Order: sequence, then C-alpha cells, then structure tokens
Amino acid sequence: MRPNFIYYLFAWIFYTTLLFATPEKKSWEKIHQEAGITIYSRTKPGTNYYKYRGVGVVYQEPSKVFTIIQDAKLVTEWVSGTKNIKLLQKNYDAASYGRDPREFIQVIYGQSIAPWPFQDRDYYLQGRVDLQNKSATIKLNDIKASSYPPREGLTRMRYMNIEFKLTPVKGGKHCLLDFTLDVHPGGIIPFFVVNHLAKKETIRTLKNLRKLTSRSDYDKGVEKLVLHYWKY
Repeated sequence: MRPNFIYYLFAWIFYTTLLFATPEKKSWEKIHQEAGITIYSRTKPGTNYYKYRGVGVVYQEPSKVFTIIQDAKLVTEWVSGTKNIKLLQKNYDAASYGRDPREFIQVIYGQSIAPWPFQDRDYYLQGRVDLQNKSATIKLNDIKASSYPPREGLTRMRYMNIEFKLTPVKGGKHCLLDFTLDVHPGGIIPFFVVNHLAKKETIRTLKNLRKLTSRSDYDKGVEKLVLHYWKY
C-alpha cells in the first residue's frame, strides 16, 4: 500500500508550486541537443506546463517512417512511457485507394506510465493524416466523450495532443521529423515532474523511432497507399 503521507506531501507541493507562475514563452526555446536531435519548449498559455518539440533526422525513407508512425500496434515499441495501446477504430487499410486521405481516421486508447506514487494516466486519441503537401502530417488529438468513462485505478488526462510533421530530405532518402507534444496529466502531480518527464520522453521517443524504422517487417501495403497520395 502506498503511504498516505507521501500522497499528501506531493499534493501540498503541487498546490504550493501553483503560486509561482512559469513565465510565458510565446516562441520555441532551444533547451537541449543530443544525437542530432534538438529539443525545444514553450509554455502553454494559462498553465505551468510546457509544450515540447523534438526535431531530428530519421535515416529511412519518409514513406516507411510515416507507415510505422501510423501503426498503432507498434506504438509501445517506440513512444516512451506508453503501455496498453489499443486500436478501437480504423477506417482505412492497404486497399483504401480513391478516397481523400484526410478522411482516414484512427481512434486509440492508451495509458501513460507515471512515477511512483502517482497513478498512471489514460487517454483516448483520434488520429488524422494529411498527405497533400510535401510535408506530411499525423495529428493525434484528445477525445472527450461520455462513451469513454474513466477507468478504475487510472487518472484520465485532461488533454493530450501530438503532431508529427515529416519532410523528405536528402532527395527523399531520409526524413526530417518534427514532433510536438502538448499534455496536461490531470489529477494531482507537480507540474515540474510532468515537464521533466515530457522532456526526457520526447528525446527517447525520437531515438526509439530511429531504431524501429530500421526493421523490415512493417506494413508495406500501407506504405504503397501512402506513396500513392504523398508525391514527394
């Protein structure tokens, strides 16, 4: 059993730190660089939480990187701090030619691992893609609906929004990935803990993706669909 005094101690820290507002940054500020990956941050207006952005090159073809990112089955293998990812809805597959790809959607349930003594978080996200420009995007936005009630033993995130922007470089041999994370964990957890974890997980995620995209066992049928629409 987790000691109650620890819980209340962190609760006290949380509410105390709310008294000290983080200065708002309206533009991205470079805060870290490692392994060719640059991490930026800026504050979320009206909160003490930061938005994080990671930018780095993935040394694989953009269509392959895009295909792996959109595959919910692979999420836990590269997105740091996630578990129990479940694909609830997907309205496209490798045969979905002749449709507007902006209508392609996925609905995903997932959980985020929180440090002791805090509860793990969970969330529902809807994913959409845009393959109409040279830089393709995958956006995952928080879903709030009565059909997705809270689960026992977990805290529902107040919001989570993620965006991946993929731009071909080196004549389409490699992919420049621009990844942004905007999250509010909900419940009681100090904002400085969340900011620290988000920074670490952003860089870990991009490193993990680099490793994962070297594999050959991915959905090449969906990759052909991606290339049909994405004329880079």
